[in-house]
Amino acid sequence: MFPWAVGGRSVQAYAPGPDPRELDCDHITLDFSHAALSGHNSLELAKDFGERLRHVHLCDGATTGDDGRIFDEHLLPGYGIQPVAETLQHLTEIGWSGHIVAEINTRKSKNESERLAALVETLDFARLHTSPVDARPVPSN
Repeated sequence: MFPWAVGGRSVQAYAPGPDPRELDCDHITLDFSHAALSGHNSLELAKDFGERLRHVHLCDGATTGDDGRIFDEHLLPGYGIQPVAETLQHLTEIGWSGHIVAEINTRKSKNESERLAALVETLDFARLHTSPVDARPVPSN
């Protein structure tokens, strides 16, 4: 969830509030784009959610709600301000067994090839950062 503002005024759109840590529920979804909008760090959210985290919407976001705009970007992972790679690596290290679903925006893709390339890049990102540390490729400089 993320905070809403209409006409420059804060609106209470969710109960008890936009911070999912406040929810009294068994399972929580982490959406990186929503974390960006709400001004939260997704790695800290994942740690705070603990065993309640069951589902991840894999994407990224660069816009925060600080300027009163609501723009849920769902960028490709690694293209925004969230520590997406670090969060996936953390989840892998703790043996997390929930579901990861790619939720990227492909509306700006000019054709099916560009859309497919964005999806493949997202899948490659997920595979890289959910691999055990000793199985990750070593970057060459």
